[in-house]
Amino acid sequence: MIPGRVTVTARALTSTFAALAADELGVRRRDVRAQVSDSRGRLRVRIDTPITLAPHGDGESERSAGPSVTDLIDRLRERLTDEGGAMTGSTVGEVQLHITDARIDQPRRVS
Repeated sequence: MIPGRVTVTARALTSTFAALAADELGVRRRDVRAQVSDSRGRLRVRIDTPITLAPHGDGESERSAGPSVTDLIDRLRERLTDEGGAMTGSTVGEVQLHITDARIDQPRRVS
């Protein structure tokens, strides 16, 4: 092992968590805001983001074609905690999610 140290800046942490959130939710990276702070040696991550939902369907099915808002949030929280922690070498102690907008992903018609 070569002696030395590695410093991961707050900006790098913020960018990592914002990119993970954008990827998981299928939104543009520039629409996601992330804040990362220390909370007793663990990371506290706050994400402000829109979400994209699948259209509800044709009215005959009881559930929408895609995951619910709760399912999307649970998956995002898990990914930020597990993958974000692994990527940054940190322990994520808290994830706060603030949904700023909900968009319906409308299929585009081809003429």
